Amino acid sequence: MRIPPAGLIRRGNDRATRYLYSETEISAIITAAGTLRPRFRAAAYQALISLLAVSGIRVGEALAPDSNDLDADDGVLVVP
Repeated sequence: MRIPPAGLIRRGNDRATRYLYSETEISAIITAAGTLRPRFRAAAYQALISLLAVSGIRVGEALAPDSNDLDADDGVLVVP
């Protein structure tokens, strides 16, 4: 039986420190996304970044909405 080398499995909490973007930084990122091509890609990234900024949802939640997550009658996006 072989013993795994030390350090192979992470210990403790070594996650990256969270960083909150300022309004100025968010505006700059959205503006930069607007320079992407094709134009549809630019609009999609601007919408995604804006959604993340105003709602606080995670990228995975924003990229994989379920049809039940949208209440079109009330204009509400439900994030479980």
